[in-house]
Amino acid sequence: MRGAAAVPLTGMLAAVEPGRIAYAANSTAVDAATVQQLGVVSAAYRRGYQQMPAPALLNAARSHFQLLASLQPERQPNEVRQGLLSQMGQMAALAGAVAFLDLGAREDGKAYTAAGLQLAKACGDHDLFALLWAGRAFQTAYEGDQEGGVDCALAAVDHARNGSARMRAWCSAVASEMHAACGDETGCRRFLNDAREHIESPTDDERWRGIGWFDTAKLDAYEGGDLVRLGKHEMALARLDTALDHLNPSMRRHRATAHADRADAYTTAGHPEAAIDDAHASLALLEQVHHDETLRRITAVHARLRPLRLPETRSLTEHLTDVRHSMESACRALV
Repeated sequence: MRGAAAVPLTGMLAAVEPGRIAYAANSTAVDAATVQQLGVVSAAYRRGYQQMPAPALLNAARSHFQLLASLQPERQPNEVRQGLLSQMGQMAALAGAVAFLDLGAREDGKAYTAAGLQLAKACGDHDLFALLWAGRAFQTAYEGDQEGGVDCALAAVDHARNGSARMRAWCSAVASEMHAACGDETGCRRFLNDAREHIESPTDDERWRGIGWFDTAKLDAYEGGDLVRLGKHEMALARLDTALDHLNPSMRRHRATAHADRADAYTTAGHPEAAIDDAHASLALLEQVHHDETLRRITAVHARLRPLRLPETRSLTEHLTDVRHSMESACRALV
């Protein structure tokens, strides 16, 4: 992944700051219908995060970003310009998530997210701001700054208040996770309640600017993960059971995370065989999509199970090693 962000970031900065790149004298006029058609592609890539392999999806997001930038948004009428910049920001957010969370390329992931925030500022898209600040919350927290993760999540919630109901629900769910990671059950519950209120209200799916998908089943998965972080493992198991019963099979990354959280809960609750089954289920999904953060969680569960010396633990060791090798090979192929 070394240097993977360099080419698209040049285009991002040029789009935000006209004149950074010398263009031909005659620009190409783009009409609103074209922007709408490009938006269908952008939405498909964002929604495709549910189940597309990370390396291929990162390449697709970068290529689509470059296509959008090639239309010279800074030379277009305001409505067209805003639409192109918003979609560029969406692809930056997607690339940031895939690079950081799925492929473990943390510096590239943060660079995409930072550039995406510049694009959001340029076009004034509140849902895009919310999406990017929520992404930064994950990046900040997963690098060890839990309080910083809360700050970023609260910024996402603030921006989402001016956006769609589904985006507000998701940002509140992210905020609940950040509070749970800090051991703040009161704050966690407050944002879980806010998320449930908004996801159960009428939502405009056409306005969803997020990555993957967010619905009541995914909110159940967030709550289950929060309960694991808060040390309430029996309650977590019940909530994660509900989530896995209702998460759409196409939501492979979401299901992999839920299985990993349930494996963690089963381990602490003293059910190692069930934990191993969930770890295998998560790894089987990771083979299809890649997700470095979930692999890290399964690795931690495996380390806690290893001292039990169960025969099933040895098979988990083999499976974990195979998936780690596969994901590392996929990352090397992108260098």
